[in-house]
Amino acid sequence: MSLDRDKIKKKRSSSTSRTSSRTSATAKPRVKTGKVPASGKRKSTGTTPRMKSSTTGEKRVAKKATRPVKQARPPKKAKPAKKAKPVKVKQEKAPKVRQPKPPKPPRKIKFPKLGIKKREKKMKGRVYRSVKERSLIPLLVLLLIVGGGVGFTYWYDSQAPIRLVGDLKNFDIPEDLQNFDPRNDPVLVPILREGEGCLPELIKKYPAMKENEKIGTLALIRYFKNEESMKILSPALLSKDERLKTLAATAAGFMEEKAVATLREDLKKTSGEQQQYIINALGQTKTPEALNILLEEVDKEISAEKKIYIIEALSNYTEQKAAEGIIKLGVDKNRDVVQKATYILEIHRQNQVLHPYASALVEMVDSKLIDSQSAVERARIIDIIGVIGKCTKPSGDNYVNRFRGSIRKLLNNDNEEEKAAAARTLGVFGDDQYIDRLFKLLRHKSELVATSAAEALVKIGDSEIPTKVLENSFVDSNSKVILTLTAKLLNEYYLYLLKDQKIQETVEQIFRVMHRHKTNQKIAGEYFELLFRYTETSPFKMSTKDSKLLVALIKKTPTPPKKKKRNKPLTRAEREREESRTLTKREKLFVIIERYMKHSPQEGNLKLFISGFNQMQDGDAKERLHKALEEYRKKCRACHQQKPVEANTKSWQNWYTTMQKVDSFIAKADEKIAQAKPLMVNKLKADLEKAEKLLKSAQKMYQDIEEKTQFKFTQKMEDISTLLYETKKARGIK
Repeated sequence: MSLDRDKIKKKRSSSTSRTSSRTSATAKPRVKTGKVPASGKRKSTGTTPRMKSSTTGEKRVAKKATRPVKQARPPKKAKPAKKAKPVKVKQEKAPKVRQPKPPKPPRKIKFPKLGIKKREKKMKGRVYRSVKERSLIPLLVLLLIVGGGVGFTYWYDSQAPIRLVGDLKNFDIPEDLQNFDPRNDPVLVPILREGEGCLPELIKKYPAMKENEKIGTLALIRYFKNEESMKILSPALLSKDERLKTLAATAAGFMEEKAVATLREDLKKTSGEQQQYIINALGQTKTPEALNILLEEVDKEISAEKKIYIIEALSNYTEQKAAEGIIKLGVDKNRDVVQKATYILEIHRQNQVLHPYASALVEMVDSKLIDSQSAVERARIIDIIGVIGKCTKPSGDNYVNRFRGSIRKLLNNDNEEEKAAAARTLGVFGDDQYIDRLFKLLRHKSELVATSAAEALVKIGDSEIPTKVLENSFVDSNSKVILTLTAKLLNEYYLYLLKDQKIQETVEQIFRVMHRHKTNQKIAGEYFELLFRYTETSPFKMSTKDSKLLVALIKKTPTPPKKKKRNKPLTRAEREREESRTLTKREKLFVIIERYMKHSPQEGNLKLFISGFNQMQDGDAKERLHKALEEYRKKCRACHQQKPVEANTKSWQNWYTTMQKVDSFIAKADEKIAQAKPLMVNKLKADLEKAEKLLKSAQKMYQDIEEKTQFKFTQKMEDISTLLYETKKARGIK
């Protein structure tokens, strides 16, 4: 209670002091005069004018004036009057300019006046609560950061398929799509890692994709093996782009049984060429369900094209049912279907796929051959017998002897189809007892029979065949068929003729055909290729007539464009590409002449080549001839040193003396070039002028050699021109 009283007293004293200071500043100075008049009005002294009071002071005066006047007390003893003190009148000060208040200091916590223990206890509680509240803030911030990071990561991962599929625009189409592995491509590898999560996005964006994006999609979708992938593969199989259809068929094959149902529906909806890749995809699945679908199509009446598609699809299966289906389709009037069927069966035979059930196939083919009433069907069955008959039995033998007798009888039939098929089958069987009979069939009026006989002779591979080809002089025939077949036989039996050292005889017959059939480009071209092959290793001779023919052929061939000079040497890849490229006919003609120059050419042929090539404007032709002559010059010198008897002949002696003069001229020119090079080092004017004279003299000597001998010194002339340019540049002459 004492504390509260003290507070009240302090507040009253402070309020009274404030009011008194305000009134004292504004109230009129008063003089004490003792008694107050009865009227209650205080009289003025008259010394100073009355000053206006403030509102508070006026109220206070008014309040005092309204108070009732107390009755006067009895008078006390009068005290002696005190002297009146002079009242100091405060003068009004000039108004102060209000200064901006300084910022308030931070508010301090005012604790009520408590006991020391209570105050300390309360202080500890507040500190503990503030510390506890502050320790929760970092935890909350950490939780927000972690939650935000997890959410962003989840969102980023959910957007990965969109981002990866969008990167397909950077996919580059490989050159070899057939052997392309998407697991090695930097664009496709991230999509493969993401897996089937990208499949919905691929399905959504596939219709609007560009060509490279579609190819990339089809290349990688095979690894998903999801039925939803057929939403992409079905449209791709029906597209017009061959690459897309091929990749889609391969991808469907990887999916196996998951793709069969969709492919079956697509096969029913489509027709014609659109079914090709659907059938191919069914074959690549290699499932029993797909095999049954293909065998159902075999029993239907279908076109020859569709039969070929089904044969290609059945080639993926090793089951007996698939082989029987191929044989059924092979017995067709269309020769392309038969060739496709026999080709697939031959591959299976070589891979020993047919051996386990070959006996069943032999019985099937034999019964078909007996029951067939059509000559064309029998011819097709005979072709198939040629493959099935060479299958191996468990004992190690084959089935050739079972069919050999019946096939020989069919060779005497009048029907061209059966005769041709029998000839081909005897060739497959390697029946060397019928070689003479087959040679007679080469002159048959039917082109089909003659061609089949040539094929049989090629397959038999007997060493007597090339000799009989040359002896029978088939090259003198006017029949284009016989000439073509003879070229085929000569090409196949090249090694036999090389072994028997009959190259020169063959070259003469080849030239004979080329002279007689100049206008027929097909036959002349076939025999020219034979000439190029037969002159590769063995030496050969040519007549003047043959040399004129080669020069005339070179003149007829188009002149190639001039090659740009390269300052840098060829890279390894460019060199390999240059070596592996196929030579043109013009280049092959030059090669034949160069081969001829390496051996012992006649002087008349050399003059003919030189005069013929000098008439050409083609620098490459002259350069090739000069290289050949250079080789011949080296051989002349070696021959003169080792075999002086041969050197006494006119041709060798003339060329040798000519080459001796050429060598002396070349030595003198090279000596002048060697003298000029040291003079260019110091770059003195006199030395440079002397070097220029020497270089010009050497250049003139080389030009004279080129004019008289028809040799080309291209590199030497370029080197001299470069040295002359350097001398002029050093002298300041442009």
